Amino acid sequence: MKRFLVRVSIFFIVLTVLAVGLDFALSSFYRRSLSQGHLDIETWEDVYRGEVNAEVLVLGSSRALVHYSPKILADSLSHSVYNLGMDGSYFPAQYLIFKKQLEHNSPPLRELS
Repeated sequence: MKRFLVRVSIFFIVLTVLAVGLDFALSSFYRRSLSQGHLDIETWEDVYRGEVNAEVLVLGSSRALVHYSPKILADSLSHSVYNLGMDGSYFPAQYLIFKKQLEHNSPPLRELS
């Protein structure tokens, strides 16, 4: 029985090391793909680092990402604006980034004055 437990433990240790290595390799590959124009990871990193902290958030799919300029909105509204729009996303992904934004950043304004 002891031999069996040792083998099972070794199996799970090797499996864990392989999973961590694969995660590292895939993450670094995805980060390198930023140079090819995939910018969604930068938005997620800003959210998790707590760097958003905007008073107004733009949420939505690629239309929100492309059609609304945070700089123009910030100048017009006199509030800080951050665009959380994501290419090709559906509501569950948009809602997830909004929930994570609330966990790691200050909440947006409830009303514009």
